[in-house]
Amino acid sequence: MLPEVKRLFGFDGSVRLGSGPGDEGAFVRVVELALWSPGSAGRLEIPVDITRIVCADPIGVRTFEGNVYPTPSDADVVESKVISIINRRHIEHRDLVDLFLFSSHLRPDSGVRLQRKFASLGIASEAIQKQLRDFAQYPDYHVKSIGAVVAGQLEAIASAQIEASGGARNVFETVVELLTNQLKLGAGGAS
Repeated sequence: MLPEVKRLFGFDGSVRLGSGPGDEGAFVRVVELALWSPGSAGRLEIPVDITRIVCADPIGVRTFEGNVYPTPSDADVVESKVISIINRRHIEHRDLVDLFLFSSHLRPDSGVRLQRKFASLGIASEAIQKQLRDFAQYPDYHVKSIGAVVAGQLEAIASAQIEASGGARNVFETVVELLTNQLKLGAGGAS
């Protein structure tokens, strides 16, 4: 990434392991990306989450401006959002919004694939049930947090379209339905 930033924008930069809150154990690591203009005293520091994705599909490749990047399948990426929703110590509501936005990439067998991934990562059924109970007990908190993501992190057109179609409450209810009914993560759905 740093060579591309240098080539495109002329910024120098560095990357180091993050310190402080945000480290999610074996599945997510935080690094600090720092960028600066040569000769300038100012500097921009950005924390970046690096998430381990368990892939059920072979790794593919995508290209951008002549560069070839190994890439997980769209199904593996959206399934990793489900794993993040269940497994993070502190939920990131952007994961719920991303699952809502990219749910079309779920496969008919994503529930079974996720059960295998949970097992390989050592994520117990209790963790799944705990998160689903949290959604049931505190829906207003989650709706408010999703609303902040929709308003503050999405492009204005996307945000307006989500608001026109039921807003953050619709996002929340759709995601809970996906988790419990489509992916069958409710009681007895994952082992």
